[in-house]
Amino acid sequence: MTELCSTWRVESGGFGGVFVRSLFQRLPSQLGVLVLLSGTAVASEEQICRGGHTAISVWSEDAMLAENACNAVSEAIGQLEDCGLSQSGPIRIDLRNDVIDDHANCLGVYHCESDNIGVLTPDAMSGILPKDSPLRAIPVERLFFSIITHELAHAFLYQMRGGSGETIAEDEYVAYAMQYLSLSETERMALLDAMPGHTQVVTRDMLNDLFLTMSPVVYGSWAWRHFANQEDRCGFIAGIVAGEIDFSVDAASRCLDPPECTIMR
Repeated sequence: MTELCSTWRVESGGFGGVFVRSLFQRLPSQLGVLVLLSGTAVASEEQICRGGHTAISVWSEDAMLAENACNAVSEAIGQLEDCGLSQSGPIRIDLRNDVIDDHANCLGVYHCESDNIGVLTPDAMSGILPKDSPLRAIPVERLFFSIITHELAHAFLYQMRGGSGETIAEDEYVAYAMQYLSLSETERMALLDAMPGHTQVVTRDMLNDLFLTMSPVVYGSWAWRHFANQEDRCGFIAGIVAGEIDFSVDAASRCLDPPECTIMR
């Protein structure tokens, strides 16, 4: 059985490109939630990005694209480790040119139990992004890089804790913060400016599962803006990893000093 942790999904309506953390992973295994590896995996050639017991490999039919993906992995590893996120087991990344694991319109998927990441190729991303998607504010090659960082953040976080967090919002906060951090300042501002609600003042009580479910794409930009305002950014991430920061809706309602307020368990 494969546990689905996260998917990058492009919706046909609404806000356009959004990231959606699958709620399936919250269901008990006895319910028989099974994610089948369907669709066409372009996995004819392997590129080793990092060896050893913490190996990261990329599988693709395009050697140059696999090399580019490994460059994204290398950048992501340095960034994640600088913020205290570490890898403890091998991770495989499959570059796909069509549907990922039976999830139509998904740009990226991370499977927790198998530590397998599926990411659409840049050409495939371009093909499914709506014309009005805010994700088109940055070059698709950079979007590709950032999604690899996002999914690796999920993988590192899951491996460090041996499971998911108590809320979806806390895991997505970390992944979005790392994704936005992987962009240049120019790219980041272009993406933020294209997002709905980009002028909204972000308060701590907005960072919870309810707001994430209502609008994942907006939540992602809010997560970055909150993260960017932290005096000790990586210290805040460490607090999430340690389970010291509560992202529950109940905790958010008790937060009286936004946006710096954090609720200790």
